[in-house]
Amino acid sequence: MYLAQCLLFGCCLLVAQDQDPAPIEAARKKLAGAWAVVSLEKEGKPVADKAVKSMRWEFDGDKLTILAGKKTIASGTIKLSSGQTPLVWDYREGKDIISPYDSAIYEFAGDTLKVCVSADRKKRPAKFESKDAWLFVLKRAGPVQPPKEPEKKEPEKKDDEKKDKDAKKDTGKLLFDGKSLTGWKSAKFGGEGEVRVEKGAIVMERGEAMTGITYTKGDFPKMNYEVTLEGKKLAGNDFFCTTTFPVGDNFCSLVVGGWGGTVVGLSSLNFADASENETTKYQTFKQDKWYRIRIQVVPDRIKAWIDDKPFVDVETKDRKISIRIECDLCRPFGVATWRTAGAVRDIRVQTLRTP
Repeated sequence: MYLAQCLLFGCCLLVAQDQDPAPIEAARKKLAGAWAVVSLEKEGKPVADKAVKSMRWEFDGDKLTILAGKKTIASGTIKLSSGQTPLVWDYREGKDIISPYDSAIYEFAGDTLKVCVSADRKKRPAKFESKDAWLFVLKRAGPVQPPKEPEKKEPEKKDDEKKDKDAKKDTGKLLFDGKSLTGWKSAKFGGEGEVRVEKGAIVMERGEAMTGITYTKGDFPKMNYEVTLEGKKLAGNDFFCTTTFPVGDNFCSLVVGGWGGTVVGLSSLNFADASENETTKYQTFKQDKWYRIRIQVVPDRIKAWIDDKPFVDVETKDRKISIRIECDLCRPFGVATWRTAGAVRDIRVQTLRTP
């Protein structure tokens, strides 16, 4: 679940303080341009993922942009240091937030760049080995691509279209009354943050790892249903409303903002996580903004939308549907965050007619 988090180590403005500027400037010049990710090893094993090889790191002066195909997925800041072997950098997120994923080593070999990040996220790797770390190998890919043109805004919806859209929001059985945790409980992951109701939403404070809630009434459907909710990231940079739900007698999770804040997808399909299967998508999620999540489960198919934009449409026939062990306490239906504070509201479910 950590691919996009690892990629964020390379997002940067290159800054150094109180150090010899010459070697730092030399490293900055070597980094300048575009680099394509050609391989990733995680905890001693290669990650065979199409998303990995679509990644491109573009250094342009003091700026680095991370792309997946043509889509920009991340940016951030790091500080290069001099006088150490191997070379090191320290990652820092925006707004003076110090990330728990902040130490890496890197080296150049001709047109190859290696970056190694500790898998336990507590100390910097000493060697370029992936047994207990993530090891990226990148190849120089040429000059930085020209900036993308601004995305065109969709035409304004007509009044009757807006009314139809608003009407759809109020369909289904309301699972959260907006006033109390009746029908819900805090998932006891260990080290979880506080769960409370505030301003009509369930707030899940940042924990040591996961904080979450579980629906307890026992009447949640297993098949032929659609569930909707609104989720908001309050603080942090990982998933803020990952939703676990039934698929017949099995369970699955829609990850929203995982792996450093941008990955959307299902965990798991044939034991492959949301960052490693065909449902992998990338979306930047703004802080303090509500996003509408919709999940539909019917025989042999799972679909999901965020703000009415399709993100998942996958056939499940003859597929192993499962969840990561971390989400086990959210069964049969629940929502969780990872080292992030989040909030959810307007949680509804409706039964769909059998075709």
